[in-house]
Amino acid sequence: MNKRIIIDHKYCGYKHIGNGGYVCGVVAGHIDGAAKITLVTSPPVDHPMILEKTGKKVFLKNGDVIVAKGEPSSLKIDNIPAPPTFKEAVEASQKSIAAKGSLSPDCFVCGSNRLKGEGYRLFPGHLLKNESVAAPWIPHNSLADESGFIKPEFVWAALDCPGAYAVFDENIKGTILLGQLTADVRETLKPEEEYIVTGWKIGNQGKKYFAGSAVFSKKGKLCSVANSVWFVVDQD
Repeated sequence: MNKRIIIDHKYCGYKHIGNGGYVCGVVAGHIDGAAKITLVTSPPVDHPMILEKTGKKVFLKNGDVIVAKGEPSSLKIDNIPAPPTFKEAVEASQKSIAAKGSLSPDCFVCGSNRLKGEGYRLFPGHLLKNESVAAPWIPHNSLADESGFIKPEFVWAALDCPGAYAVFDENIKGTILLGQLTADVRETLKPEEEYIVTGWKIGNQGKKYFAGSAVFSKKGKLCSVANSVWFVVDQD
């Protein structure tokens, strides 16, 4: 399978770079079940690329350069923190540094420069009862497919940024970039319904950080779960 795709600039993370979770979700859309997607280099926006499937593996290529690669995964995550209430997620979000324009104010998911309907405005903030971050999410109608459910790639996008905010602190100097996202989208989501998105730090090895993230229903049912690998690179 070869398929030409373009990541529209409205789906950016940092400016001129596709949101990592969204791009991973696009690649994962050609893999059955849980998938592990590795971002080899920053995915450009508004630029034609090729999705190529070989056996069970999928590659996103920019010319001869591999941008991302994906494969099936048997994702197992232990000790998923219990979700907060929707009200607690709202309160945490109001204190998030994302609401003040950090880490990426133009991001499709966590950008404060985005208007409602143009982005998620998902602002993960720290909870008082544990070290997790959380935010409320009410998916916009524009994220739904013809059957009326949120497209899986947009769920992958929601699983991205909470991991970054879970591992980020003031001691990190540089730009934090998603290197790998492994996710299992277990339940279909509906637009305009209330969900809770969480993220938590798992650990780090130098400038390499590990996080978990999840989407829960308002009643606390686990809908999707992921783990992620992040890298801190020096700012230009």
